[in-house]
Amino acid sequence: MSHAFAPWLYTFSSAAVALSKPGESLEGSLERCLQACLPVLADWIVLDVPDREPGLRLAAAHQAPEVAAALATCPWSPPDARLEVCAMASGQRILREGISPAEHLRLRKAAQPHVRLLGELGVGALLSLPIRVGKRLSGALTLCRASARHRFSAGELEHANRVATLVAGRLSAEWADQCARERSDFLARLGHELRNPLAPIVSALELIDRRQPSLLVAERAVIRRQVAHLSRLVDDLLDVSRLSRGELTLRRAPVDLREVVADALDLAAAAFHGRTAPRTQLPDEATWVDGDATRLAQAIAQLLQNAARFTPASGSVSLRLYEQGTQACVEVEDSGCGIAPELLPHLFEPFVQARQPSDRKTGGLGLGLCIVRGVMQLHGGTVQTASAGPGEGARFTMRLPVSAAATLLPAAPPPASAQRPLRILVVDDNRDAAEMLAELLSLIGHDCHIAEDASDALAQLAGFDPELALLDIGLPRVDGLELARILRGRPESAGLHLVALTGYGTPSDRSRALRAGFDEHLVKPVLLDDLLAVISRLTGRPAEILGERPLEPVLPVLPEVGSFASV
Repeated sequence: MSHAFAPWLYTFSSAAVALSKPGESLEGSLERCLQACLPVLADWIVLDVPDREPGLRLAAAHQAPEVAAALATCPWSPPDARLEVCAMASGQRILREGISPAEHLRLRKAAQPHVRLLGELGVGALLSLPIRVGKRLSGALTLCRASARHRFSAGELEHANRVATLVAGRLSAEWADQCARERSDFLARLGHELRNPLAPIVSALELIDRRQPSLLVAERAVIRRQVAHLSRLVDDLLDVSRLSRGELTLRRAPVDLREVVADALDLAAAAFHGRTAPRTQLPDEATWVDGDATRLAQAIAQLLQNAARFTPASGSVSLRLYEQGTQACVEVEDSGCGIAPELLPHLFEPFVQARQPSDRKTGGLGLGLCIVRGVMQLHGGTVQTASAGPGEGARFTMRLPVSAAATLLPAAPPPASAQRPLRILVVDDNRDAAEMLAELLSLIGHDCHIAEDASDALAQLAGFDPELALLDIGLPRVDGLELARILRGRPESAGLHLVALTGYGTPSDRSRALRAGFDEHLVKPVLLDDLLAVISRLTGRPAEILGERPLEPVLPVLPEVGSFASV
């Protein structure tokens, strides 16, 4: 290595390290990168990215701190292209050398303050390089030298280009992260908005089941299947969002995979409606793993549903559970359409699907296998697939570390309690959701009132004195979190149990709810059995106490309005 090349190598390495430092903000890492290039490549450097910081510089560096501050805070606007001082004007590299004092005077008369500053600092040479994120012109990196150094050598130009490439890469990574965050936020909002209308539909079905069990049995079954399908699609969208942000958490405990497989078969039963159920082969002895039984059942059910979706009714689907050394294996095999070799390496990526005909008979969003892989990775396991090709079926194998057998303790007997109704307050600005849920709880023996917002709920406390409140989080004006804090701050509400019912279902949403004072956080649409289990656990009393009885009006009835916003 020549002595002349050493400064460039050191400069480039320092710039690269500055941009790759974990945990540092974009602005901080860019400023450190530019600072590392001084004084070898330039006397001062500025980075302008108008879309990110309109009217402001994104980063600037100069060996004199006061000049660096002036460069960084100088208002920025697109300069006149005729001045040839910024690559943002044309999208092409600008190289100006030997800039004369007469040109300094011209620059000092420019309309833009940042251009006037170039003249005041006596720029002798200027190199401005376009910065592109993807194919889009996003900004410009401008390297300036004082009059005493009014030339760039070929080597200096080459290394300046490398630094610009580093900066573009860092901006591209930031842009990709921002897109991922925005996508995750959008999916979370979408999931919330889709779950809100599902909640009253599920409650209405539960009401019909209990009040008129013989009415429209087939039609109700169709509605139930389609609601369950839509709920699964929403859950898939949110699970992918959680996985991408590292927010999908597990509730681990020793579980017998035979029981998990049984739950998975129940979850996937609708996919086998009108066709032969999967053949199962399970060991006689328990197969113990340390895992989240719910998530594992969902993952196995996803493989079963996929097998049913891509296998004709005349075909077969089988499931086998076995141990292989220190691993527990769940194998789902089908005789369906098979998988093309070029698709196999990408099968577990989000939104990947085989080419489908225009009728999209198999449907789906292409998220299920991505979720299966994510769940398995969180468990320290793997999932693999094999197929001989189109028309040859497919085999998916999940592998999990085997754990020691669990010690099962006998369940504690339920506490004795009086057979009297609970006083329950349902607070939701979605009128249909509030009325359906309150009627359903009234039908099974409880005394329910409803409120549409926080002020209405607080007004009812004195006369009604509820023992349990079911609160929507997205209430207008005062949201459910703030309402929970208000209730927890009232001595007279000390014994009130609070349950959040919401379309927001991420772990951070649950944590915020618990910190606000909620005893439990449930995601819409909530099945009645799940809600009753929570009510029973919180109150220590049977949740369904009177059996079915004729419905009475739920008070107070909400006033007629044009619409209720469901946030």
